[in-house]
Amino acid sequence: MRKLLLALAATAAFAAPANAAIVFSDNFDGEAGGSSTVLNYTGFAQWDVFDGTVDLLNQPNSYGIACAGGSGSCVDLDGSTGDPGTMITKEMFAFKAGDTFTLTFDLSGSQRTGPDGFVYGFQFVDPDGLALSDAYFLNADEDFGTYAATGDFGFDGNLKLIFRADPDGPGSDNIGLILDNVSLDISPVPEPASWAMMIAGFGLVGGAMRNSRRRPTAAIA
Repeated sequence: MRKLLLALAATAAFAAPANAAIVFSDNFDGEAGGSSTVLNYTGFAQWDVFDGTVDLLNQPNSYGIACAGGSGSCVDLDGSTGDPGTMITKEMFAFKAGDTFTLTFDLSGSQRTGPDGFVYGFQFVDPDGLALSDAYFLNADEDFGTYAATGDFGFDGNLKLIFRADPDGPGSDNIGLILDNVSLDISPVPEPASWAMMIAGFGLVGGAMRNSRRRPTAAIA
């Protein structure tokens, strides 16, 4: 198993670095379910579901469950079979040693009863491995928040994203946390030539600042 620290933090306002490449984004609004809520949904455009089920929820729905932003679609991570599924992206994403990642997503409590938990992480396709977070728990009445996990890679490879209800938690009650707006950014480490240009740029700026200090200033009568 590849060792990778996955630390989760809630943030009220999050901005990815300017040079970040958004390699994945999904708000679930374009699913084949359209404007319908579909229990035990398997038709995701960008995800496969293994070892259980999840529910596609559309707002409004008969369960009174809200999605992030008060509209569109979202996912109940528990599903409705008493066996929560594992969501894994269909696409895999390449990275290089030294690249940094930022994974963000919106999450709320179950909006019914709880608490419930979930885990997230990466399935490394090449080289083979798995990096999963510890289980995180939210009370049922916790509103949507934006969560971010950041880190860097120590090796080259390819990965897929993973989300699932806590496998050791109360996932058999068909009432899970609500997931929405998943995004993955990967920022490449600057090439040596880029570092040289940045250092040269800093030198030019420093020189300009020194020159500006040497310029005489006009007296104001």
